[in-house]
Amino acid sequence: MNTNVLLAVIAAVVILALIIAAVIVFTRRRGKEEPFERRHLSAERIEATQPRLTEIERQFVDEPRQAVAEARRLLDDLLNEMGHPARLNSAERGRDLRHFNRPQSERYVQGSTLKDNTSTEELRRVLRDDLTTIRELLAEGRQHLDGGSEHKQPTDDRPAVAAEPREERQVKTQHHEGEVRDAREVRDAPEVRDAPEVRDAPEVRDRPVEEDPPGARRV
Repeated sequence: MNTNVLLAVIAAVVILALIIAAVIVFTRRRGKEEPFERRHLSAERIEATQPRLTEIERQFVDEPRQAVAEARRLLDDLLNEMGHPARLNSAERGRDLRHFNRPQSERYVQGSTLKDNTSTEELRRVLRDDLTTIRELLAEGRQHLDGGSEHKQPTDDRPAVAAEPREERQVKTQHHEGEVRDAREVRDAPEVRDAPEVRDAPEVRDRPVEEDPPGARRV
């Protein structure tokens, strides 16, 4: 009797272990699958979005924080049009992006941690990351419209480089102008000409000693 009970317990443990293993495998496979169908951007949307990137980069000069917020808003609008579900926070949207592009997901999550005292350099980095993701989404849409051809038309998909705020640019400009002014003063200074060479004076030859005539007395 004890043997039968022991065998039943062992069998139950084995069955339970198999069930747990099957659940784990199923969960992992499901996690790797795309949670929703992702659509591509239309040609009209792509053409309308491209000029906005330039406007946002210009806005960063005078309003860095507003430009970063505008870029994130534009990125969220594009993701919504592509079929990404609405999320309550950036972490959930980052998980959705991870199914399609891990670097885009990491950039999105990192750009969501801004604070009130965030430096201008950090704002520039976040803006560059969001604009890079937007350009990648536009490039994917163009490639889809071209039928996935390898020979694509050249597009402006270079990484975004945010302009410097006006205050920093003025300081650098003044410093540069000071350097240019110093160089100009040195350049315009009157040239010091070499003094004319002093030619060697003609050699003075010794005069011949005159001999006294014959019969002359010496004084």
